[in-house]
Amino acid sequence: MDSKQLAYLYSRLVEYQERNDEIGAGKYLAAHFHEFPKELQGELLTHFYINALNKKVEHLQVVQQVQEEGLELYQSLEIVKKLLQETGGK
Repeated sequence: MDSKQLAYLYSRLVEYQERNDEIGAGKYLAAHFHEFPKELQGELLTHFYINALNKKVEHLQVVQQVQEEGLELYQSLEIVKKLLQETGGK
């Protein structure tokens, strides 16, 4: 691959980035992955892998937060239930 081809591929990726079109960039890279030099393919795969792991971690953190808030709510409801039972619901 010559530098002009690589510059063209890069400029197309920049266009997607400027539009904040991560999905389009991913599709473009998937369609043209074989056109990149082997060394760059390895770096791209590493980047995608790390990016996917980071997204998974973010998702798991959100799930954990929701679970913690749900547990706190449940515990609060249990206290209210106990108080209502002790006071006869008054």
